[in-house]
Amino acid sequence: MRRVFLVILLIAVGGAAVWTVLRWDPVHTGNADPWAAIPDQAAVIFEIPDPYRTWDRFTHSSLLWHSWETEQGAAALGVAMSMVAERIGSDPAFREALGTDPVLIALLRTG
Repeated sequence: MRRVFLVILLIAVGGAAVWTVLRWDPVHTGNADPWAAIPDQAAVIFEIPDPYRTWDRFTHSSLLWHSWETEQGAAALGVAMSMVAERIGSDPAFREALGTDPVLIALLRTG
């Protein structure tokens, strides 16, 4: 009688230990949709892959950017992207968290 009780007790303890190890503090990471943060009333949306390199190349070699640079929205975009590029350059953890995902910037209409 004691053997049966001890076997059942050992199986229960072993099962609880396995369940605890496998289910302890599960991490629920889902795929986040970056487009969910973009407002519906956005006038222009820029999707910039690899922002640290792409933005520098675009602003220093594009004649189109030099013509847009005088507009208020483009100036705001330039400030936002320079802040993102500065943060990516100075913070390796942020660069690693961003990974290969593109950066989305939305310009909203005023008035």
